[in-house]
Amino acid sequence: MKRLILTLSIAVTNASLAAEAPLWEAGLGVAAIDLPDYRGSDERSRYLLPIPYFVYRGDRLKVDRNAIRGVLIDQPTWQIELSGNGTPPVNSKHNHARAGMPDLNPLAELGMVTKLRLSDTNWLGATPSLHLPIRAAYTLQRQPRYIGMTAGLRLNLDWPAQASTAGWNTALQFGPGYSSRAYQDYFYGVAPAHATSERPAYQGRSGYDGVQLTWSASKRVGQVWLGAFVRTDHLQGAAFDDSPLLKQRHTVSAGLGVAWVLGQSRQMVDAAD
Repeated sequence: MKRLILTLSIAVTNASLAAEAPLWEAGLGVAAIDLPDYRGSDERSRYLLPIPYFVYRGDRLKVDRNAIRGVLIDQPTWQIELSGNGTPPVNSKHNHARAGMPDLNPLAELGMVTKLRLSDTNWLGATPSLHLPIRAAYTLQRQPRYIGMTAGLRLNLDWPAQASTAGWNTALQFGPGYSSRAYQDYFYGVAPAHATSERPAYQGRSGYDGVQLTWSASKRVGQVWLGAFVRTDHLQGAAFDDSPLLKQRHTVSAGLGVAWVLGQSRQMVDAAD
């Protein structure tokens, strides 16, 4: 599925190079994004979307390149934060594999992520941490419906902006995921009423749902913010590997964004986090 909310979160980025930065910054921008219709689809969608640029550097509420974060517990070597994600809708009329099936509603995923600092020293110049998100997913419609859980294990490496990177902040995140039976069935299940000779009935089951590798970068040039990401999903051996809706076991998503900072607070805060 297309992690559009996560994708667009690269537009909500702290690209300051200084030890101090404004408490908040706000602006507007545009993003061009190319994604598979869902993870494992052989058909794609392209978006050109207006995006907000907003950074907030509070003690407990932070809005930055890690999206909107509510810090619940903050310890020297670990944190627990609120975590959110989501997917846009898929019109089955425009996807050959899902022709004749119900459309996929957009989803909101809400939960928590535990972040563990792995080392006091840098790895290849990057700050290493381990992220363990777990979220519940709900359809966004007039009567929202719970459709299961997702979880993951992610190795996260952050390289701060410096002269050797021409002022770019970069990050790399890699790791496997897990989702419940209901969640996998929502995307990859085929009810008997929608089965055809080329698309047999299939029921999702819980388990491993692939490995994801994401690279992202951002840079601030005066009042202009620039960002980009590339994400690959490797679905070989996933629990839904035998679903007739799984058309590709390796998919790539990518996007570019630019935003203009239109205002900021006078109050300055520590921007090290």
